[in-house]
Amino acid sequence: MSLNKVILIGRLANDPESKVVDNAENTTFRLAVTRNYTPKGKDKPEVDFIPVSLWRSNAKFAFNHYTQGCQVYVVGSLENYSYDTENGKVFGYRINGTETGFAGGKKSDGDEKKDDAPKTADNQMQSKEDMGFTPMPMDFNDDLPFNMN
Repeated sequence: MSLNKVILIGRLANDPESKVVDNAENTTFRLAVTRNYTPKGKDKPEVDFIPVSLWRSNAKFAFNHYTQGCQVYVVGSLENYSYDTENGKVFGYRINGTETGFAGGKKSDGDEKKDDAPKTADNQMQSKEDMGFTPMPMDFNDDLPFNMN
């Protein structure tokens, strides 16, 4: 058994670029993802710039709606590749995204706008129930095996 799944939330480091490859729309961009720790001697965390490739409807959505600086999520798999050049073989990696959507508003003066329900690549607003959340009854504390207080 094997598993290759990547889930990222970050900000676009550049505007998306689009092209057609084998009759399918392809959009690429770099996603700036902040690490969860700050190295010794530094005052802020390091940032990784991760190449992302989206196809078909995800590619169209990203190209039409994403701009540099907007916060998005990408779900996909890690893909490595290589090609030959005059100076030898070049190796690289990218995220082959299968799902994407907005994860927050565009950064402006340190403030972020937040939507109650995120938009996804199929451009539908998702309700909390659609995202897997179950509404809790007001008296849910009675059913818990521990004390919430």
